[in-house]
Amino acid sequence: MNILKTLAARLRFASVVSVLLPLALAPGANAQQLPSTPSDPLSLSPAFPAKTAPQAVTPTQRIQIKPTLTKAQLDQSLIAEAYHRNLKNVSTLLAQGADPNARDKAGTSALFYAVAAKDNLSVVKLLLDKGAHVNATDRHQNTVLGEAVDLKAGALVTLLLERGADVNVRSDSGATPLGIALVKDDLATMQLLAKHGADVNAPQQRGLTPLMIASARENPDAVRFLIGAGASVNPAVTKGLAAPLTIAIAEGRRPSVARTRVDAVIQTLLDYGAKVNTRDAQNATPLIVVTAMGDAARAKQLIDHGANVNAQDNLGRSALILAAGKGDTPLVNLLLTNGAAVNVRDKQGYTPLLWASQYSHTGIVQQLLQARAQVNTGSAHGFTPLMAASLKNSSVVAKMLIDHGANVNAADKDGFTPLMLASQSGSEFIVKLLLDKGADVTAKTKTGATALNYGASHGPILALLMPRIAAKTKPTAPAAPKPASLGGPFVPPAHPTMPSPPASVHLPAPAATAPTAPPIVPPAPGAPWVPLAPREPIPPTPPIPPHVETPRAPKAP
Repeated sequence: MNILKTLAARLRFASVVSVLLPLALAPGANAQQLPSTPSDPLSLSPAFPAKTAPQAVTPTQRIQIKPTLTKAQLDQSLIAEAYHRNLKNVSTLLAQGADPNARDKAGTSALFYAVAAKDNLSVVKLLLDKGAHVNATDRHQNTVLGEAVDLKAGALVTLLLERGADVNVRSDSGATPLGIALVKDDLATMQLLAKHGADVNAPQQRGLTPLMIASARENPDAVRFLIGAGASVNPAVTKGLAAPLTIAIAEGRRPSVARTRVDAVIQTLLDYGAKVNTRDAQNATPLIVVTAMGDAARAKQLIDHGANVNAQDNLGRSALILAAGKGDTPLVNLLLTNGAAVNVRDKQGYTPLLWASQYSHTGIVQQLLQARAQVNTGSAHGFTPLMAASLKNSSVVAKMLIDHGANVNAADKDGFTPLMLASQSGSEFIVKLLLDKGADVTAKTKTGATALNYGASHGPILALLMPRIAAKTKPTAPAAPKPASLGGPFVPPAHPTMPSPPASVHLPAPAATAPTAPPIVPPAPGAPWVPLAPREPIPPTPPIPPHVETPRAPKAP
């Protein structure tokens, strides 16, 4: 009988989850990938192996108990009769000298088999009366009490407790009788065990506390009971786990979970003092988790309970950075209204405005500009919002940025300007807009390439650039594009990953080695935002150095 079913608790963050799960950029795609499904479920291995009827004796021998049986035959017959609920034969065998603590070859006792048979109270009581050890374990350290709890055999549980069964013994899998009752959703047995001294904070498998498990199972009754019995709502969180509040929030993103149950669990935890700014393994807070999930209602609930709107995770990502990158207008409004720092920067120097420009979220760009976002603040590599809009051929965003004072001649560390990027992307509107606003058509990259090199394959772009170049050179000969060796198409520097929903709080399966972080590659223009499959939480990955490729030769003007 499997004592612990698969626990539907996931956490990424997750780490967050999870808790939260950072994303890797898909090769060749200019989009951050957000996992849309929870991570692998936390699988708790069975605490008890499947039991079968003992094979030591045949059914015919079972009913022909004779004084001539050897000691070994008596013991094995006792195990068989105990399993088959034959009180008379069990009594006879004990009277003839069978050992009440006899075990089969697998190390399982007669008492264990008697309990496993269920509805076998008389035989269990007789064995205990004759000296069977109430705390005897099998080879997996499972106890008869745990077996009775697994079967939801209330009368057997009561009898074993009255006879002194240890309520806090832990099996090889890490489960205590209370943990078993919890995953069976057996509140009555949980209450009975707690009354007899069960530790409501005893870690179960992988260090999960009972309250963490109850939160993951969206069981508000169990959550209320455990807290009332003394369970800590803010337990110490070991590596790879998260607080009950974060776990409950992360579980709420699964479509199979009833919203009302999750709401009840979250509200109960908050009412009993759950720390609203608790951190998971990725240093993400519950607010970052719900923002990654796109849940404005829960975000407001957390803010109303004192959530720090400017908290940042290990990669420097705040809730506003995440909401801006996702294009989530309601969450951006909520966060800005509640004091979110509009010019916050992540570890790569990206601001919310740069993220929104990167993904052409026109409405978000407008919101951030109205909130006084700094239009010329670039990444650590010098990549500005206007560069992002120019590269993505986002005309509306580019015009908005320029109208708010964006520097049309800003250059990144490799010398790339918005005009070069707009020329490369073939955006006639943005090229003309930049030229009209004074963009320097002769600006060069570190390799000596100009906008003409990057617009060489676009006839309309050349038609816009050549007259401006001619106006800056001697009238005898217009400037020709640079040789191919002088520059290459712009490749954006490695961008930080967008925050992701924890696929639940991440409760990872045991691994022999630490997970390997997937590579982060520079995004390419134009790709949509596509969800990724769930992945293990990874540490921040250093940016990939930018590189320059050889440009194609321009067409003759």
